[in-house]
Amino acid sequence: MSYLHDRKKEKNRKIFIIGLVLAIIFIMLSLFGVFLKLGRIFHFFGRPIWQAKDSISNQIDASLYIIRTKKSVFRENENLISENETLKNKMLDYEILEKENIELKELLGRIENPDNYILGRVISKPNKSPYDTIVLDIGKDGDIYNGQKVFATPSIPIGEIVEVYENTSLVKLYSSPDEVTDAEIDVVNTSVELIGRGGGNFEMTVPKDLSVPNGVAVVLPGLSSKILAIVVDTITDAKDPTNKIILKSPLNIQELKWVQILR
Repeated sequence: MSYLHDRKKEKNRKIFIIGLVLAIIFIMLSLFGVFLKLGRIFHFFGRPIWQAKDSISNQIDASLYIIRTKKSVFRENENLISENETLKNKMLDYEILEKENIELKELLGRIENPDNYILGRVISKPNKSPYDTIVLDIGKDGDIYNGQKVFATPSIPIGEIVEVYENTSLVKLYSSPDEVTDAEIDVVNTSVELIGRGGGNFEMTVPKDLSVPNGVAVVLPGLSSKILAIVVDTITDAKDPTNKIILKSPLNIQELKWVQILR
């Protein structure tokens, strides 16, 4: 037993001595700044690792930012395109309104008695409405009624109101096929029947001895300033005692935007 006790005591002494030596070494190293130098070495070798880590982290952040930025830029680009289209449409609307305003001022300036007329806009022309008719944007809401005469300009009558709806009305043109309109040949004041042939064209029959040269106007009875059509050709037949006169409207109905309706 004494032997084991001595061995244990010897072992504890060795541990104490080793611990003391290590403590002295630690104190000495600390006093001479060895740990500081080791820290610098550790920092030296660790720095590239930290930098690499930071670089990788920065690249990942940059990639995510680029992805987010691309999406953001794409959305902003779409928004800008949409806003640009909206501005273009507004400019077009403004230009159209400005042009219409000028046209209306010119139109009203040519009417001697504006109070005698109701202004109507053409919303459907002969190429879209029933043959040789036009549709106006005014109807019962504007006190329109059947039989009212319609003018392209104050001096050019083009037809009459034949149907009236709540806020639209239908105009049958004088040039409508087989439409018969009482008229007079200007200058000679000869009464004739003007027959529509469609598309702004007319015909009439006159005695062969009545000279009707090209360019002569045919007007509404008693209204020499209201031109229905202009003579463009004459068809003769030696066996026929009459001549067929071909006429044409003085304007292109397809280009018509506004009309005046006589009250």
